[in-house]
Amino acid sequence: AHPVDLFYFGTLACRAPTSRAAILAGAAATPGRRFLDVNLRPDCWEIDQVRACLHHATVVKLNDEEIATLAPLLGLPDGEAAAVEALRDRFALEAVILTRGGQGAAWYGADGWHRCATPAVEVVDTVGAGDAFAAVSALGLLRGWPPDLCLGRAAELAAAVCTQRGACPEAAEFYTPFCEAWGVGGSLRSPENRDVGK
Repeated sequence: AHPVDLFYFGTLACRAPTSRAAILAGAAATPGRRFLDVNLRPDCWEIDQVRACLHHATVVKLNDEEIATLAPLLGLPDGEAAAVEALRDRFALEAVILTRGGQGAAWYGADGWHRCATPAVEVVDTVGAGDAFAAVSALGLLRGWPPDLCLGRAAELAAAVCTQRGACPEAAEFYTPFCEAWGVGGSLRSPENRDVGK
């Protein structure tokens, strides 16, 4: 078996007991980073499910609405920054990544806060922006990018996705400028990198 450097999972995929058990078992068996993408879609989550996922994570990505929803349910303090800091402390997380739509994004880790602005774009469709942000954050963790660089690149791709209709731009060429600028080689959807683009 190959060692796993990063195990990516989400609350949405953990909504059914069978899938939740399998996913959390995989997370528990991973000695490396475990990246949790929180998605509080209506009727697709309950607090015990989210709490179980948080206990298996080392890095958590969520948005401003999600931290506001979870804070009182998890007994976190009022205020966005205080809630994020308490979340990291409560679950012994390496980092919490917070997206705030047009208001930018933030990363809270052992060395404190890092923040970035949202690139100005003409928004066509926001579907897929959160997934794009999470994907680049995961890539950055794997590549060892510092938080500021990781945040900026994640925000850049997420903003670009917002200029397209649908969650995933179908033309592989869409990703080429990002791959070239970031030195990751080829297209994120080329055969040698197909797992990164999913």
